[in-house]
Amino acid sequence: MIIKAALAAVMALLSIGVLTNGPAVAGETRAAASARIVDRPAVLRPDGGVRFTIAAKCDSRLQAFELDASVVQYQASGFLLRLAPPAVVLCDGLRHRQRVVVYPSTGTFAPGSATVSVFVGFYDPQEDRDLARRDTATLTVVKR
Repeated sequence: MIIKAALAAVMALLSIGVLTNGPAVAGETRAAASARIVDRPAVLRPDGGVRFTIAAKCDSRLQAFELDASVVQYQASGFLLRLAPPAVVLCDGLRHRQRVVVYPSTGTFAPGSATVSVFVGFYDPQEDRDLARRDTATLTVVKR
């Protein structure tokens, strides 16, 4: 129950826009960042976790400080939270792929359809502001 409440609180904060892009200022150069879910389908591991791959890219002036991932099926759900240090994504201007494994906190993951979400939080020290990048997809979970 505590895990569900904590998950709900984190998702609520993200959905109301705690981390925003903010208004643009004339002459200001914006740092670029992206995060997305790639490599479908997701894989159901023998230990019960669901593995999928994300791709993230960020300018070298940014610092990636948070990575959240969730998997929801009708009978199960799970959430992963990674905080820096070390950086959760390497910010060097290149696209980097990384595998993410989410374990169920309620129920048991099974082959079939699942909603997968990813959130990456970046900090721009030059502008003293946070950036948020999100992606959500419906993936097929397969057993291998």
